[in-house]
Amino acid sequence: MLTLKLDSALVAPDRAAHELSELPTEADFPISVDQNGDVVSRYGDPFWDLSWLAGHPLILDFGIAPSRRDGIRLSAGNSALLKRIMAYYMYGDRGTIVPKTLRTYLTPLRKLCRVCDDSGILVSDLARYPAVIEKARDALDGAKKAVYVSMLFELYNVREVLGFVILSPGQLKEILSSVQDTPSAQFPYIPPRLWVYQVSRCRQLLEEFNERSEDIRALYDYCLELYRSRFGSLAEYYEWVSRGGYRETPFQASANSGGMSFGDAARMFGVADVLDRWVTGDRSTVNTRSGVRLLSKYFGGVQLAGCIYLASFSGMRASEVARLRADCLTVDHDERVGDIYLLRGATSKTIEDDNAIWITSPTSRIAIDAMASVARMRMMAASADPNCVVSEEDKNNPYLLTRSYEPWAVARKVNAERGESIRKALRYSEWRVRCPGLFAEDEIRLTAEDLQAALAVTPSLNKERYVVGRAWEFSMHQLRRTLNVNATHSGLVSLPSLQYEMKHQTSAMSLYYGQGYGYVGVNRAMTTEFLEAMFQGLALRASSLLGEEFVSPLGAEHKDRVVEFISQRSARELLSLAKKGQLSIRETLLGVCLNRDYCPYGGIDHVAECVRCDKALFSRGKRDQVKQLCQVLTESLRDAAPTDLLLNEALHAQHGAATRALEVLDAK
Repeated sequence: MLTLKLDSALVAPDRAAHELSELPTEADFPISVDQNGDVVSRYGDPFWDLSWLAGHPLILDFGIAPSRRDGIRLSAGNSALLKRIMAYYMYGDRGTIVPKTLRTYLTPLRKLCRVCDDSGILVSDLARYPAVIEKARDALDGAKKAVYVSMLFELYNVREVLGFVILSPGQLKEILSSVQDTPSAQFPYIPPRLWVYQVSRCRQLLEEFNERSEDIRALYDYCLELYRSRFGSLAEYYEWVSRGGYRETPFQASANSGGMSFGDAARMFGVADVLDRWVTGDRSTVNTRSGVRLLSKYFGGVQLAGCIYLASFSGMRASEVARLRADCLTVDHDERVGDIYLLRGATSKTIEDDNAIWITSPTSRIAIDAMASVARMRMMAASADPNCVVSEEDKNNPYLLTRSYEPWAVARKVNAERGESIRKALRYSEWRVRCPGLFAEDEIRLTAEDLQAALAVTPSLNKERYVVGRAWEFSMHQLRRTLNVNATHSGLVSLPSLQYEMKHQTSAMSLYYGQGYGYVGVNRAMTTEFLEAMFQGLALRASSLLGEEFVSPLGAEHKDRVVEFISQRSARELLSLAKKGQLSIRETLLGVCLNRDYCPYGGIDHVAECVRCDKALFSRGKRDQVKQLCQVLTESLRDAAPTDLLLNEALHAQHGAATRALEVLDAK
């Protein structure tokens, strides 16, 4: 049984239109029912009036009897298919949808059906007519074509539910290539060494905060108590400041009279070393920089490191991270991959604003815990300020990124009742000011190997800006592209402590972004960029086959023939082939397989036939892996029961193939 997925307070489970048994349904099914229980529109009507549910005029016109003279008229066949699609959006096994988004979906689909009508075919037959596909591609709005491709990709993945296919993934990739074949506009790919370094440093800061959170909170409470002791309450202090009072800290008065300074307090609570490590800077310590505002700066450093960390493992933009609240991390269980970790942010849920769900790694919890702790402390101070009106949700479930509201901080007051926001997006480039101890300049300087790795993935890299010896200039969107590239390449990130997270996340991203799991409603823009990175990675991998790393088990001349088609094509042409599904490169234990068809022998974990295959290439980079495979097979042969003839035969075949592969890889 399918239930209505419209995101409206007016959707009621007890109404006739709430449940749908199957697609398509009967013509008299009540698709829209008003507050009195009266049927407004039925499934078989020429249009559906959803105005009551939407709270504003909303008519879904299926072109049978257009309400406007200039409306699109469709045949009965294509109109029926269009209704089935819209019913899926309303009732299918997917996330909720704002009613007005239905019209945003309907408009391009109706154009698609009209193109098919003009050619005398059903939209369900479109995939069989390349000439009509060309017309359909031209009919779609160019500015939103990538969004429409993502929409059609979802419909392909629910083809069994709909009962038909509009376009195949290969055909959709070809349409996408006409929009996004612009390598010059790519953001830089962060070299693996630098990516690992920045993630590791952010993780170190966040883990230390979480481990020392009780001491940090105790210092924070102590500082607040000094204000209460001197002014009677925090509210009285804020009122005094609002009347023009001098924003003096109790530590200043205490230090001037020979009493305790903030540095003394930081040492008393055992966190002076933490502040020195991350925010005081190279030329000072908590002793010389004794102002309590250093604590606010540290909080800002925690939020910045958390923002970078979450973006590194989700691909979110800074403005998207700024919409995350303390309860943003959820887990979706999948039978094939296991637990899938998702970040959920605020959204208006229209196709233009996109779905605010991103796939992430379990390690994101480290950042969320630290950022939420800072946010709750800041909301505690904000709630005490009578001039700063904060909503109950902001108090109970705060944004992870917040402004400074400590009594010693200088922050603009906000009023949630007027729609003002307490949150604030952070820029990666601000790290030197906000958290000067986060990175060591010498560690982020480009080496020749770093530059080579960056240029291999981003040939358009600005060679005047990114040079050997100069510090890498990080940005949030670089994290997005680097994550997508790392998820679609193998072995680019190898730090042992992050290996599990990256492997787990790669599987989740491939399943949810690559296969388009519509019911989760993952971010469409991220889906598009993930697919683009997948095609670019395939083209890049194809180019790498020309080098000396890869050899053929059938000899050098055979390898030349195998890769001839690659050597004769530019990077742009290879990218186009990848998007059209005409380029296949699968990783194997021994190297890669170029077979575009199904392999009856496996080739992934069974390599006996690879040494005789004309589609196989062996990688010298996998020599150690192949050597280890030989050792494992030798031990397996030794332990195998002599009476198990089939097992012994299979192991001998595998061992012989692995041994032969080593000989090929060692040959000059």
